[in-house]
Amino acid sequence: MLQSLLLAFALIDGDPTVDGPQFDRLMKNRMSVIRDVSFVFEGTHQYVGAKGVLKANPEEFHEVFQGTYARRADGATMLDVYHRHPDHAAVYVRDTEALLNGRLTRLTWLPELKQIKPASINGAPGALFHQNSAERILFFWCFGGFLTDARLKSFHSQGWETIDGQRCLHVRFDLFPGIGTGPKEFLHFWVDMERGGHPLKYETRRGEEVVNRTDQIVLKRFSASGAPDIWLPVSGRYQTFTAGEKVFKSPFFEETYSVVGKTVLLNSGLKDFQFDVFRQEGLPATPQMKMLRKEIEKRPTKASRTDPRSVAKDLAMRLEEAQSQAKGLEAVPESSQDSFWVNASQFGLVFLGVALIGGVGYYKWKNK
Repeated sequence: MLQSLLLAFALIDGDPTVDGPQFDRLMKNRMSVIRDVSFVFEGTHQYVGAKGVLKANPEEFHEVFQGTYARRADGATMLDVYHRHPDHAAVYVRDTEALLNGRLTRLTWLPELKQIKPASINGAPGALFHQNSAERILFFWCFGGFLTDARLKSFHSQGWETIDGQRCLHVRFDLFPGIGTGPKEFLHFWVDMERGGHPLKYETRRGEEVVNRTDQIVLKRFSASGAPDIWLPVSGRYQTFTAGEKVFKSPFFEETYSVVGKTVLLNSGLKDFQFDVFRQEGLPATPQMKMLRKEIEKRPTKASRTDPRSVAKDLAMRLEEAQSQAKGLEAVPESSQDSFWVNASQFGLVFLGVALIGGVGYYKWKNK
């Protein structure tokens, strides 16, 4: 503890000459006040590249999402996300992922595919760093196991730089140390050492080209029992500069993230059973999310065929009816706490109908 504090003082005083293992210990110490954290977040994903680059309609890649994120200091992580297209009022897919004791379990819920079984594989820190995940702006995973000994040996301090008016330590790691003959890929972090050790900017670079980037991160101060000052990211932006192997100079896709106010829970003592794709008891959720969980988890009143061809045929037959049901729904503004959702009273009448539209679109997109 004392050594970590001395290193922190050295860094803050302007002497960033520390090695990888020292930096790793320092980061773990800075984040040790957070035993667990959970919250509701929401955001958007959309194509922002030049017109004509994509063969598909860019609107197919535009969606909004809201979900619950939970993480414990030992790496246990839960991600439960509902997505929809902005032009559709109802959810068309729900993705739930849980990382516990080195196993990653994933489950995708679709209105007509309720018997899908979860898939379980070996998992590690960084497995949930993907589209529609709060880990795009929250980097506990990186400083909680992703930085292996080999990556730490490649640590290089780039000195102090100013990001969004805050002095940050710029550090670099080799993403694939000792592997590959092509251009090296490096992880760059600009770390706000004075406010919890959170990066305010992150980049993956291939040679000198930026592959992806997180920036515009806003930190907010919270308090918890025994830890009066805890800083957490509450919003940020993630950009992708690649399409296949090609790297563009301007972003290709963009994701935005924001934490829903007053849903943050710190050091609440999360238990193993809460990191289960079928159970979310005790985790933050808006009233609409709780209602949707019950709706989407309902079993069909009669057995239905779940092979993809039969499901697609059945959905297509009912698509015209679903579209007519959806015509009367209006777009929902995204500025309020419940911006992701339509009025709760609408779901009982149109949830299945409108979800069919998204279900067909999702199925076709997945099977291109």
